Amino acid sequence: MIEAYNGDWWIAHFLCDFTRMNHVYTMATKSLTVRTIQDFVALVHRRFDCTVRIIRVDGETSLGNAFRDWVAQEGITVEQSAPYTPAQNGSAEQSGGVIMTKACSI
Repeated sequence: MIEAYNGDWWIAHFLCDFTRMNHVYTMATKSLTVRTIQDFVALVHRRFDCTVRIIRVDGETSLGNAFRDWVAQEGITVEQSAPYTPAQNGSAEQSGGVIMTKACSI
């Protein structure tokens, strides 16, 4: 991605399989990924009174031990797709592409 208007270089994209809602966060550094996921889960709980039970990731390597410890504590299941198989995340990959196309055109 190119630099965003606020100086951020990284994007976290969440797609709810139930509602098909997209949530996009920008981050200044990739090390903020775990905190961004925690903020998103808290938002879903507060605003929609729902509990996140499963998080699907596409082989993200920056999550590390802090993320594994947090999901274990929260009781969240992590489903990871196989490397180099975007078809396993078809709906998220497609909506992410649409979001990037729209953002670039703006």
